[in-house]
Amino acid sequence: MRDTFHANPADIELPGAMNALSDPLRLRIVDLLSRNGEMQCSAIYSELGISKSNASHHFPGLLDAVLANLRSANRKPT
Repeated sequence: MRDTFHANPADIELPGAMNALSDPLRLRIVDLLSRNGEMQCSAIYSELGISKSNASHHFPGLLDAVLANLRSANRKPT
């Protein structure tokens, strides 16, 4: 069974990943997730000391680069 917290390496394209990680805040988000595993968005805002709007601006870049997964609170990761 594949680890649901990490992207399948075959799904990651290097240029998109490098672009997403070129932003310091996105890099901090990925680092935080790599250390803690799955987290609620509110915990990410709190831990990094950033606003919801600031984080929400950066999440799509991580999702597009397949560096993070998003799920609703009532669903298991896919």
